[in-house]
Amino acid sequence: AEQNDSGCAKPTTDTSTGHSLSESAYLDSHFEAMKPEYEEMLRWVGMQPGWKVLDAGCGGGSYLPLLSELVGPSGNITAHDLAPENIERVDSLVREKTFCCQVQTRVGNLV
Repeated sequence: AEQNDSGCAKPTTDTSTGHSLSESAYLDSHFEAMKPEYEEMLRWVGMQPGWKVLDAGCGGGSYLPLLSELVGPSGNITAHDLAPENIERVDSLVREKTFCCQVQTRVGNLV
């Protein structure tokens, strides 16, 4: 493991894609630190029941509970991320939690 100036192991924030600051635990902690602002932003967008939503770069899936609440049972969410390990985390959340709508996951590039 890489070490910082003090000789301690640096926490990893990269994913298998090589992108910095894209590991789900890092993204989740950032989401929690800014949760009120992010939730206000999502509510401000005005999502409606029945909408189909793409969560591009979904990370660990922190936005999924509120997104599913906003689009309701008739809505649909596709959680998309480049990092397979992030999608594995989201798949785990989908298996463990009951979301208000259907949630699909995809690994890959949007382009």
